[in-house]
Amino acid sequence: MKNKKLVSDIAIDGLFIAIILVLSLVPYLGFIQIGTISATILPIPVILGAALLGARRGLLYGVVFGVSSFLIAIMRGTAGDALFVDPLISIVPRVAFGIILALFSAILFNEKNSYKTKRLIIFPYSAIMMLIHSTFVLLAIYTRYIDAFYEFIFPILAPLVLLEAAVATVIVPILYNILYIPFENFKYRFTTKKVSIYETITSVYFAEALHTLKEFVNINSVYDPQTVSATKPYGKGVHDALVYMKKLAEKDGFETKLIDGRVLEIFVGERYKKNLAVFAHADVVPATGEWVTPPFAADIREGKLYGRGTSDDKGPLVAAYYAIKALSENDLLINYSVRLVIGGDEERGSSCMHYYFNEYKAPAPVHGFTPDAEFPLIYGEKGITNFTASKTIDLGPVETITGGEAANSVIDKVKIKLLKDEAFINYLNENKVKNSVEMLRKYMIVTLFGKSAHGSLPELGVNAGVLAFKHLGVFYEIDFLTHLANKFENPNGKTMDAYLSTPLLGATTYNIGILNYAKGQLSFVVNFRYPEDVDVPTHLNKVAKTLDVDIEIGRSSKHLLFDPKSEFIQTLLKAYRDETLDTQSKPKAIGGGTYAKECPNTVAFGSAFAGRSGDIHSPNEHIYLDDFYMQMAIYARAIHYLGKKYEGKV
Repeated sequence: MKNKKLVSDIAIDGLFIAIILVLSLVPYLGFIQIGTISATILPIPVILGAALLGARRGLLYGVVFGVSSFLIAIMRGTAGDALFVDPLISIVPRVAFGIILALFSAILFNEKNSYKTKRLIIFPYSAIMMLIHSTFVLLAIYTRYIDAFYEFIFPILAPLVLLEAAVATVIVPILYNILYIPFENFKYRFTTKKVSIYETITSVYFAEALHTLKEFVNINSVYDPQTVSATKPYGKGVHDALVYMKKLAEKDGFETKLIDGRVLEIFVGERYKKNLAVFAHADVVPATGEWVTPPFAADIREGKLYGRGTSDDKGPLVAAYYAIKALSENDLLINYSVRLVIGGDEERGSSCMHYYFNEYKAPAPVHGFTPDAEFPLIYGEKGITNFTASKTIDLGPVETITGGEAANSVIDKVKIKLLKDEAFINYLNENKVKNSVEMLRKYMIVTLFGKSAHGSLPELGVNAGVLAFKHLGVFYEIDFLTHLANKFENPNGKTMDAYLSTPLLGATTYNIGILNYAKGQLSFVVNFRYPEDVDVPTHLNKVAKTLDVDIEIGRSSKHLLFDPKSEFIQTLLKAYRDETLDTQSKPKAIGGGTYAKECPNTVAFGSAFAGRSGDIHSPNEHIYLDDFYMQMAIYARAIHYLGKKYEGKV
């Protein structure tokens, strides 16, 4: 790992130094001749390098900048280079500039400041650093040419200094925001930590695990009511996915049991030892939206594996499987056992786990986790209730409205069948509403497009159902639809006077996930997520009056809340931090619902790393291959830490 980092450091430094040299050498690129004086943009890569890569790079690139400007001034020998043949003017100010850069970047761009903070800091930082560079150069020139400075040199240089600062204030922040995540990933991947035993034992399975994941993703395991039977309660695709993992585990010599087609249990270790459990799911949400490649034909591009389920939850499931396999084959399952429990109905409300514990009467694990959220781990989850709102109403020229596949996804498109009306199409185009139109004999079918997102984060999407309410309501003066659009404008419920929030679990969210209108009946399913201590029936009675609809309460799951300081939570957190060296990320609460609510003594642990959500529930879902391999090591370490805890060794 150290050798890899050294090579990568050399490559990065070589790139920045090459940029500085190219800017220096190419006429009118790095040094822009204005009369006998040159304006320069060369400090920009130096400032950018310090902000992205740290203090040491600021000093290094400052020295390179100074030396290159001195040598190039000698080589070119033009009138504009005359001042910079002097090392006091060309080298010394740039070295001093590099030192100041190093000091400021160490303070402002360290790990304690968030990306959001750095994005704000970079604007004044760029301007101030460029002004400091120019000030140092002017001071050096002043010491050499005191007599001519104010009369001839300063009047020319002063406007250029301000121009250089303005250019840097625009260019540096743009480049910084483009390059921040790639460079953070670079620093994260090539950390100087020693390769852990957990990375060592799981790395043996990288190729095999990737092959398994590709085959697993290629199974379309969306719930299919058309193929539901007594032995396949969630349809053929989900059944095939469970059977695939069953055969894999049996081939590896593990004990398996497919429980009434709902849950696959893979048991590893001595059955009568204390049992840990990992709960993951094989079902996926429908593959709506526009995909670059088919959603059930796993495809690797740019270090990522694309396909429905790669991040939610097949990738993490496979990572956990090979983590367990690595522990087993290296004799690290001592005095405890592990269950990998794979369900088939998580995306529709986790009926599989309810069956597993309440009908099948599976024993509770001592501790468990589900790799179906975010790192470092989740100590709390909001309550979730789906409710159906309905109203009898005449929508005039509108014949039908259909949209949405699942309550827990933001609607990405809505089809509206209505009487032909070119004026409505013109209205949509004038208001830049993305749409398509299919003309029939009497009617037309207008499709409005939004943006899909997970139902727990509706603010990340654009709900096509709300767009339909808004634009049909405005154009056809249907007051009730305009009323609904206004009430659902804010996804947290602020615009319908239904906003609730607590310090631990956060704020309410309301997502319209399924929408239908036909024969005068309008109905829509809302995925409602809420913090602790909410009286759901009372609250939804208030919402029904506000919306002027009838509400029928459907499937619900209560909130989940663990003490963030508990030994269980702290053990998982330690495993994550020891493996990744990320000591800044903290346990969190989420709006998403996971198996942790249905499974005793269980929390969500991973699998998404900060800033790399994988577009779950959206088109082009993916998993970074580096993340997939890292998950294997983290899960192996976490299982082993929890196992050692039983022996009092953690």
